[in-house]
Amino acid sequence: MDAGFDAGAIRLTGNVKGDPPFKGVLRHRGWRVVKLDLPKLTAEQKDQWVVAPAEVEV
Repeated sequence: MDAGFDAGAIRLTGNVKGDPPFKGVLRHRGWRVVKLDLPKLTAEQKDQWVVAPAEVEV
């Protein structure tokens, strides 16, 4: 993961130390939807199509 990656779409797990870039193994690709009908997003949410973030074990 390079610096500035979307932490809302990618979750780093394992022994995460230091600063990006990080190298790891993709454990889950994350889930994205095609259509979503939910209440308005909060200011912190960057990508409305991320249902569950991808996980990368470092």
